[in-house]
Amino acid sequence: MIQFPAGLLVSLCLAACLAGSPGPAGAASPWATGLHARARLIPGGQADGVRYAGLEIVLDRGFKTFWRDPGESGMPPAVDWSATRNAASVEVLWPVPRRMKEAGDVVFGYEDRVVLPIRVVPADPASPVGLRLRLDYGVCNDICIPVRADLSMTLPADAAAVGDPRVAEAVAAAPRPVRLGEGALTVLGAVPEPPGLAGKLFVAVRARVPNGEQADLFVSAPPGWLLMPPPRPRPEAPGTVLFRIPVLERPAAAPDTLPLNLTLSSPGMRPVTAEAHLDTREWPR
Repeated sequence: MIQFPAGLLVSLCLAACLAGSPGPAGAASPWATGLHARARLIPGGQADGVRYAGLEIVLDRGFKTFWRDPGESGMPPAVDWSATRNAASVEVLWPVPRRMKEAGDVVFGYEDRVVLPIRVVPADPASPVGLRLRLDYGVCNDICIPVRADLSMTLPADAAAVGDPRVAEAVAAAPRPVRLGEGALTVLGAVPEPPGLAGKLFVAVRARVPNGEQADLFVSAPPGWLLMPPPRPRPEAPGTVLFRIPVLERPAAAPDTLPLNLTLSSPGMRPVTAEAHLDTREWPR
């Protein structure tokens, strides 16, 4: 899992203060305009050798786009970084999405405007990074429209390069990677439940939530799986809650281990993300 360096947020926020306004010193990429949406890359500065950018998406009123796992319907975004130069790794730090309705289904995504922070580790720290992105994403109202954006920008090697403050804000608000059971707000564990009399399958996720019962959970599963956490958890012992998640879809040839990424949020606290690997051998094939 990603670990944020101790000085990261201080360095990025310092760059934001030096900028003094939403406009960065470095140039953003041109807008790639599609039907009811537009997207561009904005610079984010760097900290501790890691470079940052932001993928800014602006949507027309009433339209939405989707989180990495869109929910019951919708189009998951496809991100291709293969043409990027001088990058050892490139990763989107997905902001916590909203629960929304789409044609009667529950979907996870964003409305109006969103900045998705991008974390880049250069292969050669002394050289610029040529960030190139092909993004295929869905824009939905009553129907979903596929949109493609080809974007590029250079992330300089200069450690003093100033980033757009919105990237620093997005990084600071991004879910913090934690181990199971680590921290005040955290996922304690996830286990598959044995099938009940009706043959339905559930995953039980327990979480520690200091703010009473106010919490939401978003699950990202491998392709072919659909798990929909309920909008409200069930309270258990003081400070802990249970999400009992139905398995709505699964592959015909499901493996014995189910990896899940679990994003937990609660009002007034920084969200967290944790990974769990479930042994599903007791589930019927």
